[in-house]
Amino acid sequence: MRLLTFLGTTEYKEVPYRLHDQAFRTRLCPVAISRIERIADVVVFVTDEARAMWFGTLEAELAESGATCRAVGIQLPNDEAGMWSLFRAVQGEMTGPNVALDVTHAFRAIPFVAMSVAGFARATNPEAVAAIYYGAYEARDDDGVAPIIELTSLVSVLDWTAAVGAFQRYGDAAIIAKLIGLERRRLASAGRRDDLTALGQVAGDLERASADLLACRPRLVSETARRSREAINRHAETTKERTPAFHAVRNTLLGALGALAVDTGGMSPRIMLEAQLAMVRWYVNHGHPLHALALSREWLVTLVCILRDLDWESRERRDEAERHIHNREVPPDVADRFDRVSQWRNDVLHCGMRASAMSAETVLKNVAKLLAELSPLLALVPEDPTP
Repeated sequence: MRLLTFLGTTEYKEVPYRLHDQAFRTRLCPVAISRIERIADVVVFVTDEARAMWFGTLEAELAESGATCRAVGIQLPNDEAGMWSLFRAVQGEMTGPNVALDVTHAFRAIPFVAMSVAGFARATNPEAVAAIYYGAYEARDDDGVAPIIELTSLVSVLDWTAAVGAFQRYGDAAIIAKLIGLERRRLASAGRRDDLTALGQVAGDLERASADLLACRPRLVSETARRSREAINRHAETTKERTPAFHAVRNTLLGALGALAVDTGGMSPRIMLEAQLAMVRWYVNHGHPLHALALSREWLVTLVCILRDLDWESRERRDEAERHIHNREVPPDVADRFDRVSQWRNDVLHCGMRASAMSAETVLKNVAKLLAELSPLLALVPEDPTP
């Protein structure tokens, strides 16, 4: 592990810094962190004044345990350009896995910039920053011991926010599942087997809901989304205690799942069609044009099955419904829309490998028109049909 830290020009006082029930007495918190966590590679960001005042002391104390120290010169940021210059300096050193960040002796806007870099690094790789430390000198106990507080979970809220955002926008739970996997590994090392099971259930149900969405399985989405909501609610106390960052964003995730967890059991044909049309809307609004086109075409087949009292879940009856469409034995509006939607879908499925292929702009314009094409056809089905 590498430790990135900062030094200022304050007259630091010698105190015991405590981390993981171990304490080390020093004026410089990164020395204590290096000793307790056995970190042999330390990079310190310093201004010219801080280098002259403290770098020699830091280097010497680290050398006592065999650790090496390298200084990276920085300027105090006085404007936005200075902030970005500092950001790039820290980012340049935050490479590879297992990097720890200590912001104890950072000052002014530097801690904010450093934490921003950590959040940025974790957005692309949640394992990029292994730990973030702050030695709370002002929070010394009665024995004068200053606790070293781990701030990693606070920065991980950004990870979870991005992960839930990916699910909200695209239905992709892969990042959430990866973060839960990291939490499970952490809990496994602490011997918390019951918590592992709870988080495993949450992750598994979310991945299944996401898979059903991305594989265009609308009939299954409602069930797997409902199970995901139940798992998250059932294990709320576990996530609140063990994964507080996930718990902080759980309501947002529950809201995204709630829009999908529609119970289609016992629905009338009209309401079932409305529920499937809502899935078309979801695909249109969440950047899945091919899914929207494919489901729209199948929605029209389902509509014909209902109009002709055919079992819409039977492959043979669906084939029969398509023959009725091709033979123009259905209302003209249904046949016309089926032809248009089928043409749009087929064009996309051919991946533009034809001279007459539609442009991407045209494809997206057509997808945006799907709801206007399909919604009026609901009027063909009575709201409360006779069984």
